[in-house]
Amino acid sequence: MPTYDVTILTLVYNHKAYLPQLFAGMAVQDPSIRVQWYLIDDASPDGSASVVRALIDTLPAHIHATLIENPKNIGAIASSIRILSQPISGRYCMLLEGDDYFKAGFLQKTVQFLDTHLDYASVHTDIDHYIAQDDRFIFDYWRTIGRNTGRGYSIEIPEGDIFAELLQHNFIQTCAFLTRTEIHKHYLDLQTYAEPPYEYHFMDYPLYLNIARTYKIGFIPESLAVYRINLQGMNSNPANRARMHYTTLRMVYDATNGQHI
Repeated sequence: MPTYDVTILTLVYNHKAYLPQLFAGMAVQDPSIRVQWYLIDDASPDGSASVVRALIDTLPAHIHATLIENPKNIGAIASSIRILSQPISGRYCMLLEGDDYFKAGFLQKTVQFLDTHLDYASVHTDIDHYIAQDDRFIFDYWRTIGRNTGRGYSIEIPEGDIFAELLQHNFIQTCAFLTRTEIHKHYLDLQTYAEPPYEYHFMDYPLYLNIARTYKIGFIPESLAVYRINLQGMNSNPANRARMHYTTLRMVYDATNGQHI
């Protein structure tokens, strides 16, 4: 039997200002959910690692956290490969970026969903978007703004067999997505990303498409996580935006043609 209910994998880079919120969100989760939490700091120059070390000591007993420190910056993909090489003992698994955070009830409700829906591989929840530059929230994003259908926006979020809808637009956020560990390990095949130039430049959308092609994915219509948007981040650069759009089109093309992506 696994030691933990959930294994959480967190990449940290220059997230010092956001880490107290990340840890506070973890601490308010249901204590009946046993958590294995790996955090990897990618040589952050802002001192994130020392903050993580201090905050680990404040966590309740049901959360077992381990900090991994890269001696030099190696980037998100290489850090992901390193963190995924750690022993994963949770029945369920997820990725959580260091600048996002849970709201109360996230782990309890997602674990309960997968425990009671044995024909579902994964589940995600509604989320709040936090626009950092404006200090502004968009609450209940999927039920307020909705998903892009190619013909407009819809607040109807599909669940179950969602592969066709997911090809139109990604309506799953990493910080709100929990999946069964054996499926997570099988479909998050990082060999694609092992050597530059990378086939794809982000990991979450390929993971969802690969799972959705074969398995059901559930949706909980309650905002249980917060996704932080930095409008001056990597994708504010036109070249990066163009690369992201090309990557998305390539992924959709490959997925449509039945490739494991």
